[in-house]
Amino acid sequence: MSQSNPVQTRVLVSNTPSGVLRPFIGSVDIKVSSHDAPWDDALSAELDRVAPAEMTDCYIGRTTIVQPLVDHQVTVQRLGAQSRYETGLVEDVIHIDPLGSLTGASWTEPLNVLFLMPSELTFQRVLGELRGLPSRFELIRSSYVQDAQIRQIGLAILAECRSGFPSGRLYGESLAIALAARLITCYSSHPLKMPSGKEGLPAWRLRRVIEFIEKNIDEELGLKDLAAVAGFSEYHFSRMFKLSTGLTPHRFVMDRRVARAKKLLAHSQMSIKEISACLGFGDQAHLTTVFKSFTGTTPKIFREQAI
Repeated sequence: MSQSNPVQTRVLVSNTPSGVLRPFIGSVDIKVSSHDAPWDDALSAELDRVAPAEMTDCYIGRTTIVQPLVDHQVTVQRLGAQSRYETGLVEDVIHIDPLGSLTGASWTEPLNVLFLMPSELTFQRVLGELRGLPSRFELIRSSYVQDAQIRQIGLAILAECRSGFPSGRLYGESLAIALAARLITCYSSHPLKMPSGKEGLPAWRLRRVIEFIEKNIDEELGLKDLAAVAGFSEYHFSRMFKLSTGLTPHRFVMDRRVARAKKLLAHSQMSIKEISACLGFGDQAHLTTVFKSFTGTTPKIFREQAI
């Protein structure tokens, strides 16, 4: 991180339920952060290098998924039931600390830890899909959980942060919604199920969304934008869109951008840098990465073969 303008940790705790928030430990070495991501308001993330320390009993400032990134077995103590500490291995596990929950931990060797913090608005967007919602929704504090789906979401977010957020708002928002939905359905105090209908978008709504994408292909498209065009919530729209097209909204947008890039590479004199800018790619490198993943070749080679 930049030394002239260091990013501050957003993993905050307090000594009492309504106390002043402070960093969860005294010294935090932030390696990666979503601070400048276009989707940071939906999901904040940071990868911290933490020295051996003890996080004494405290209250977490926002819902946080703790994902240790270790390649060997490491023992950590976590505050458990009845204020007793539980010892466990943290390889391939996550911990869930809901907003305001009492937490605590100690570890005796340096760790790389990924923290994922969905916003309360993201939870509300997903909860809006549910009928018969209990008057009070609560996540259950959980430790040493093996959840491959959440871990994969975390690793995808981390990769996006490390790359400088090239995939844009739509990608990050989609991961944030998926994470919130997973937490709500699997780790809530009351059994909650997301809608499981198997119908896609009505043809006229799908057509409207596709026309919007084509018209704004060079813009920073967000999941909220596309869902609004379709007239559904973000979660409901994402599910129905994939049922209709076989692709996630983000994948579909990337597909259309690559298709447009092919035409420009073959039939225009625009430079690859100019093409990447006019199609909403973060930069030329991002266009090259996406283009190769879709076609198996680079834009430069594609153009040479098309001429």
